[in-house]
Amino acid sequence: MLTQIASLYDPLGLLGSVIVKVKILFQVLWKLQLTWDEPVPIEIYNKWKSFRDRLEELNNITFPRQICTVQFTSLQLHGFADASEVAYGACLYIRSSNFDQADKVLVCFKSRVAPLKKLSLPRLELCAALLLAQLCQTIVKAFNVPFDKVVLWSDSTITLHWINTQPHRLKTFVANRVAVIQKISVQIEWRHIASHDNPADLVSRGLLPTDLIDNLLWIRGPRWLAEQEHN
Repeated sequence: MLTQIASLYDPLGLLGSVIVKVKILFQVLWKLQLTWDEPVPIEIYNKWKSFRDRLEELNNITFPRQICTVQFTSLQLHGFADASEVAYGACLYIRSSNFDQADKVLVCFKSRVAPLKKLSLPRLELCAALLLAQLCQTIVKAFNVPFDKVVLWSDSTITLHWINTQPHRLKTFVANRVAVIQKISVQIEWRHIASHDNPADLVSRGLLPTDLIDNLLWIRGPRWLAEQEHN
């Protein structure tokens, strides 16, 4: 299992919504603390076999690598965060437009399996927001062209409330993460998004390779992101 997981070289995380599913499974297996000669429980084996048998489908998945529209007049960065009880993640899309059209492209993604020490879902959502803010900071620094607007999205109203609260009014775990997010987000706008429009929701659940083929929400982001903002 480890060998095949390691063979999935994906530095930008474009296949992250698939790979995280295996990471979740591996953590479940690790918790069992099996010795090297103990058989894997049949339920875990069947899940792994179902995933492994579909790995070749990854060859049928393509991602557009032209980041920006030709002769763009506007350039925006949009990020999305989400969490479940087993994993959380963040993905970034570049939205570019000219006088005729607008396009959006998945740039990168990062995920984490939930820590072994159980956290509440709101705290995991906050961890996802922190991961998104840090990923956004990295991309903004690496990109040679300044963005006209940077917007980060979360479907957690609790997380958005925390981000807009002074850290000293929050408990330590939340306060420490909010302080970092606020420091990074000085010129960044945070907004709420419905869960069904949130591409990071795919990450928190994990997908099989066959689920990712032609999945436009993951590959291109929400459909409305290409529309004019006043719409």
